[in-house]
Amino acid sequence: MAADCRSTSGSYVANRSNDKLYPLSKNIVAAKCGAAADTQFILGTVVKYLSQFQMEYQGLIPVKVAATLMANLVYKYKTYFSAGIIIGGVDDDGPSVYY
Repeated sequence: MAADCRSTSGSYVANRSNDKLYPLSKNIVAAKCGAAADTQFILGTVVKYLSQFQMEYQGLIPVKVAATLMANLVYKYKTYFSAGIIIGGVDDDGPSVYY
């Protein structure tokens, strides 16, 4: 996965070295855009749920599990968030990408 590293506020470039890739587990990564606070909250919450899942599952976390967690969280609070997140990774079924 790849992403640009520029953060903007309207036409003003606020930061030229922002990291837009966020690791969710050892085999799953998320690319984020939108409001920084919203994406940090969403991804932080998903990481907590995935770490609990990892303790019970004892294997590579399926990418579909992370995408489903993300979809449920974003749908529940859809009127509050301004974020776009792409999840990609490799599991036992092979590589996959979800938006």
